[in-house]
Amino acid sequence: MKIYHKRSFAGGILCLLLAVGCGALLAAEGFQVKLLVSLALLLFLGGVDLVWAMSRESRMPRGDERDRQISEKSAWSAYLVLTNGCWMVSVVVLLLYAVFRSVALLAAAVTLFCVILAAFVILLCTNAYYERHL
Repeated sequence: MKIYHKRSFAGGILCLLLAVGCGALLAAEGFQVKLLVSLALLLFLGGVDLVWAMSRESRMPRGDERDRQISEKSAWSAYLVLTNGCWMVSVVVLLLYAVFRSVALLAAAVTLFCVILAAFVILLCTNAYYERHL
């Protein structure tokens, strides 16, 4: 197999190495949910990166304007689903925090708000990048 995307290949190898580290910690320290979740996520992300790195199809140019429009519309829809979904869930979690006063619920709400903020910052940075380079 040929590697078409070297950066994705390196990212996949890094994710798999981190997964091995999580597995070693899991074996050394005993069962912990956070290590198991991290292991599963890193294995999944590493596998996806390796498959993407060896995919020839991703290097092919877009066929026409319709393909580009579909890609842009689907990316924008995914962004809206992510931000609106996180917003709705975080409001529900904050309401639950108001009732139960659990620190875990507050931490979940803050994490969801940070996801929304990170998505917005990424959107701004990519917009600035493409404004300069296109």
